[in-house]
Amino acid sequence: MEGQGCLIEGPVGTTTEALRIIDEQPLDGVLLDLKLHGEVGVSVARRLRCKGVPFVVVTAYAADAVDPELRHDFISGEADCSG
Repeated sequence: MEGQGCLIEGPVGTTTEALRIIDEQPLDGVLLDLKLHGEVGVSVARRLRCKGVPFVVVTAYAADAVDPELRHDFISGEADCSG
């Protein structure tokens, strides 16, 4: 993404760190991992919504394991690991 002219903030490892960046930096969009060192990113998603920052949830969890509040931001697909 940097090669395309994007400025990258992060990665971050905790929700506290993510919330700080959201509050301090102008953001055009976010790729949000569902778990940040064991913490669930729902509070981060809420803050992004309040600030009007678009985001996509990226996770290895199945869609039905994702908090219902985040399901409309979740893109699900199965990987073909057959080779």
